Amino acid sequence: MTNELDPGPSPDLSRYDSVPDDAYEWFLSDHPWAVAERHRRRADYYERERQNAAEVLAWTDKIDRLEPGARIIDFDGAARRLAESLRPMASKTLQRNEADSAVPDEISIVEDRRRLEISRQNSDPDYTYPEHLIGPGAAAYPPPASGFPSDSSPTGSDN
Repeated sequence: MTNELDPGPSPDLSRYDSVPDDAYEWFLSDHPWAVAERHRRRADYYERERQNAAEVLAWTDKIDRLEPGARIIDFDGAARRLAESLRPMASKTLQRNEADSAVPDEISIVEDRRRLEISRQNSDPDYTYPEHLIGPGAAAYPPPASGFPSDSSPTGSDN
């Protein structure tokens, strides 16, 4: 017996655009595909941020190891001041990303849905996040076509 709430294997959602209103609502849903894509995008984002911060820190360390007066560029003092100003920002980015990435999706998504409600209530005071997109029943609601590039769809055929 198959579970009618099981949407099956997830399509490639890497190009899914969550900007259209209905697509963003779905992206914040409890649909298994949406949850998996949020996890993937979040992991990619934090990995890029970690890499960027690590590169900045490596560069600032390299600047610090140079002998005073070493010609790294024509503006030695400016480069050293820049390195010194970037180090704390990169360190804070690493710390913030570690803390933020530790927050489970089940917690952060509630906050994201609430921000969406507040935003939409500016133009529609009665708007609430759709209840059918919360909980296991969300699996019955596939992603809206508005989020897919015109040359693709969740099933591989344009509807």
